[in-house]
Amino acid sequence: MIQIAIYWQRFRLFFGVLSVCGLLQGCAAPPATPGVLKTDLEENRIVYTVRSLTDTQVRVFRLYNGGSTDLEIQSLEVSDKSALKVETELQFPLTLKPGKSQGVEIAIRFKPASVGEFRGSVRIFAPASSNAARWGGVELSVRSLKVH
Repeated sequence: MIQIAIYWQRFRLFFGVLSVCGLLQGCAAPPATPGVLKTDLEENRIVYTVRSLTDTQVRVFRLYNGGSTDLEIQSLEVSDKSALKVETELQFPLTLKPGKSQGVEIAIRFKPASVGEFRGSVRIFAPASSNAARWGGVELSVRSLKVH
């Protein structure tokens, strides 16, 4: 009786392994994750600490693809060209391979155009990104402390 129990356990283990490996069910590769546009910014926010109209400041962030398939970036735009300037030379369309290390560093310069608080945005157009908004991309918020 013990002999039968041992054979039964081996039988179940063997066919369980076959089943998991796909020999009985047909294993498929895990599904590819669509491209996911990501940054290393906290909550996709860029904050500048410029306090004077004569000051400028550059912030650098990494833009990368958190998915498992290539992701095409069509363009990158700033909301206020008098205050914000993309310092990094980029060629569009830009294809991001999967992985943070495959991303690009983007530098954006802020030079206040007027006194007060600044609020703006950087829009990255990537319609195939799984986290793209209805308009076709991801928006980063930009703000500054009060400029005097």
